[in-house]
Amino acid sequence: MSKDVEYRSEEVFYFNTHRPRDLVLKLQDRYTGFDKSIIADLVETSLSDVKVVGKVRSDNNFGTGHLIFYVPTDRGNLVVRVNRFLKEPEHYMVLEEMFIRMFNSVGVPTNTIVFSDDSRKRYDFDYQIMKLLPGKDLETDWDGTKEEYDRLSYQLGAFVALEHKLEVGGWGRFVRSKGLSGQFDTPQQYLKTYLDYDLTVMLEGGVINEDLKKKIEDYFDREYIVLENVKPCLVHHDIADHNIRYEGERVVALFDWENAVAYDPVSDLASAHTWVCHFPRREKMTEGYLDKLGYKPDNFEERLALHFLRTMIWKASFAIKGGRFVERHRKLLADALFEARLIESADDFVV
Repeated sequence: MSKDVEYRSEEVFYFNTHRPRDLVLKLQDRYTGFDKSIIADLVETSLSDVKVVGKVRSDNNFGTGHLIFYVPTDRGNLVVRVNRFLKEPEHYMVLEEMFIRMFNSVGVPTNTIVFSDDSRKRYDFDYQIMKLLPGKDLETDWDGTKEEYDRLSYQLGAFVALEHKLEVGGWGRFVRSKGLSGQFDTPQQYLKTYLDYDLTVMLEGGVINEDLKKKIEDYFDREYIVLENVKPCLVHHDIADHNIRYEGERVVALFDWENAVAYDPVSDLASAHTWVCHFPRREKMTEGYLDKLGYKPDNFEERLALHFLRTMIWKASFAIKGGRFVERHRKLLADALFEARLIESADDFVV
């Protein structure tokens, strides 16, 4: 049986999936027992010049680990995000402000954070206060055409190209420091962190067999070489529609930075279509990326395949732990295995 993990956010591959199994299940019911009445006091205590003027509203429609509250104030509407059930403070609540400044510096529109606190001196949880974002939620408020969606995807690809300008140190999730430095020394170390754990969860869940597990392990031992000359950059790592706001045919904000890493920007292209999308988006994102970048990076297709497979491995593991593995996961995993040339046909992959 797979052993559960001692969760340390800077040492995992992806923030949500590598939480312990019991915490994954617990967070599915995270609003239960939380005293929403403290949110107004939290805002007024954190922002001394702000007064709450209406009813605080919670929103549990998103597949995040946060508790989200909308707060009307005399200075405009604010959003509060709370991290609950984490034993140790989540330093990304504070680091996100640094991520946002860097993305803004190269022209990527983002959210605006006005206060973050992971000290746990007043409350026994970490929280963040931000301005309400403009525009519509691309996942829940989409009513456009495929052509309009394609234009938004093209813009997102151009944003990914701008990540190449945001070089950082190390690889993987960031340690808390004055600068930004990833936890690991090499891309291979980050790529393989918790890989054995994920594959064991998949094996026990009946998604792969021992033979395929070995083939996947050998693949990552071999293929990491395509990242040998890649420079680590600040990568969003979570370009899902629910993290995007839009107006008409324009992206007005990219937000939710809890999964940002020091990594290869190509990984954002490889994973974007694995989220729930209204239309296929990888082709248009890639087009926007290459047009903005002005050249095709070395080993581009191989890097896409590598990151696509690693994404689907953590997603499969997360879905299995949460009791939510469905046909969509199976199909995407099959596509990733086929793209990595580990199976002969995606259509023949059966769980």
